[in-house]
Amino acid sequence: MDRISAERAEELASELSLLSQQQSEALLMATYIRLSPEEARKYDQRRLRITEISAILGRFKAQSIEPNKSSLSGFLDIPRKTSRI
Repeated sequence: MDRISAERAEELASELSLLSQQQSEALLMATYIRLSPEEARKYDQRRLRITEISAILGRFKAQSIEPNKSSLSGFLDIPRKTSRI
């Protein structure tokens, strides 16, 4: 698994956001007007790129999490008051 920097992850997240917006706009337009073959090709290219970026960001997130730590580990480490009897 290739490691990516936080800066690169931010760039990919921005690209993902832009592509997702473009996909939403294309779907909205397709509701009223049929997509041309060129628009359909671009839609498919964006869909593939969105899938690719999502996988990369998923790996980045996984590499950022310490192994053997559950998402509840911080919660479980909260000191509790004990009552004295």
